[in-house]
Amino acid sequence: MTFKHTNSIVLALASFLFTAGQSQASFISFASIPLANYVGSGSNTSGLVIDFNDGNATERYAFAYQWDGNAGDISGAQMLDAVATAIPDLSYSLASGSIADSAFFGSITLGTQTQTNGDFATNFDYWGYFVAGGLAGEDGGVPVVIPGGGSTIPAVLDGSPTGASALAFGDPGRFIDEGSWDVWSFGPFSSSYVVPEPANFGLIGGLFAVMVVLRRRGHASR
Repeated sequence: MTFKHTNSIVLALASFLFTAGQSQASFISFASIPLANYVGSGSNTSGLVIDFNDGNATERYAFAYQWDGNAGDISGAQMLDAVATAIPDLSYSLASGSIADSAFFGSITLGTQTQTNGDFATNFDYWGYFVAGGLAGEDGGVPVVIPGGGSTIPAVLDGSPTGASALAFGDPGRFIDEGSWDVWSFGPFSSSYVVPEPANFGLIGGLFAVMVVLRRRGHASR
């Protein structure tokens, strides 16, 4: 095998591995969510991601919620409640409040996976809430538009505002809109959520190994 032929094979493999890597690295989109995880009906679609962050083979789950109406009609807490009602294995408990007013989630369970807020004395892990698109918080009584909505989840979502003027977990704090995304992620405090992306180092390492083998064979055949 000549060096030229070796390079051609390496380039072809590189193209294949790059394409595979790009496919694996795609962020969550409405198109990638299984039909079984589509809930509701309507002309609007909002995304919901639940990340147990527990080290299991599957840590995060994505759902699509379809609904009719306008921004300001349905809160993020109401969306999670609707999805939990429709998905048999999904349930939650409230640490305080109600779905209609300032709900604060204490635990979320899906099948055999469950995470519960710590006691905040010895365990500070809890269900963090992150949003993109839609409305959240208040500015003089008017909810603020949150950037980042679309058919594909943004790479980074900001934490939902909290406090006396921003009831983040129910009315009138967080409202979904067409293309908005909500993420519930369990773990220590964080001001933002970075959507996990499969690493491509394995592909790169494999390509390097193939290059070494082919070049050795090329030299041996001379």
